[in-house]
Amino acid sequence: MLTALTGATGFLGSYLLRELLASDGDVVALVRDTPAIAARRLRHALETTGTGLPEDFDQRVQVVQRAHPSRWCEGHPPPCRRRPHCVL
Repeated sequence: MLTALTGATGFLGSYLLRELLASDGDVVALVRDTPAIAARRLRHALETTGTGLPEDFDQRVQVVQRAHPSRWCEGHPPPCRRRPHCVL
């Protein structure tokens, strides 16, 4: 099963990521950082939760940088009420 996870580099998100990986699921992690920085943060979070890093981490976790909130509403007059329309 493929799961999209936001907040994977945070406190709660790192535990959710660990549980998803333990259940043999694959994860798309939506992050604010660049994918390289976020992947390092995800690895560190998994290592510090005590479960360690799965050997197949790179094959099972895809890190995708989402648009910064300030760019969500480009081209729309403020205040834009359509924020959920373009998260990626």
